Amino acid sequence: MTLPTRDEMLAQVDVRFRELAPTAPPRLDPDDASHAEMIQQWHAAHHEVLSRLTNEAFFSFYPQAPQHLEPSDPSHATYIEYWKVISEQIDSGQPGRYDWTNMPVASTSATVADQEEAEQPAQDGSVFLEDRISYVLILMEAYVEAVAATPLAAKIAVHTAHQIEALRGLVRDGTFATYEHWWRSPSYNEVLYDEDDSNEQIAFVRDLTLEAKIDRSTGSLDTHLAGWASDLRNHNYFGRESMTGG
Repeated sequence: MTLPTRDEMLAQVDVRFRELAPTAPPRLDPDDASHAEMIQQWHAAHHEVLSRLTNEAFFSFYPQAPQHLEPSDPSHATYIEYWKVISEQIDSGQPGRYDWTNMPVASTSATVADQEEAEQPAQDGSVFLEDRISYVLILMEAYVEAVAATPLAAKIAVHTAHQIEALRGLVRDGTFATYEHWWRSPSYNEVLYDEDDSNEQIAFVRDLTLEAKIDRSTGSLDTHLAGWASDLRNHNYFGRESMTGG
């Protein structure tokens, strides 16, 4: 099996990016302030696609590997090294420390029962959960950056971390096995006012909410961070519509 090429990976990144930013221009300019949010969305798409392609290749080579690799577990160290090498080779398009060309993939001569089980991934939302959480953290950084000069930045990070832990708890409890619609966390709202004029807003966070919905075909969660954040003094802003319409 050969790894996906860099060009193949970038083509999929472009497709995902156009889903996140359908009105984006053909080329993004890092010196154009109006492109800042779209550049962040491109990086989010890149991270999502690269992680997915790496997982697909890694688990085709090592189907017996733990579903979630923990750096703190010494028994996972070799698997983590291989995962990182695969990711680096796909992303760079350059040969790495290992040649995966002749690496055997998982046997396709499984029994009917094995095939049926493979076609039914875990329905609790645990599939690639940490990858989906990584995507949430990328989005969180965009909200934090919008109000980085205010106390709201730290509060956004704390709120989001709490909601991520709540989401992990729901996955552990098996909530998503029977949950069909979008789950929404409690939202965070706060407004800062000018010290000299209590009626003048200087920054705000509105309806910052973590959302998740299980994809029954893959067993993974579609995660989303919705809400609005702005530092009115610096004309910074970032926001995303809720997937639930709420």
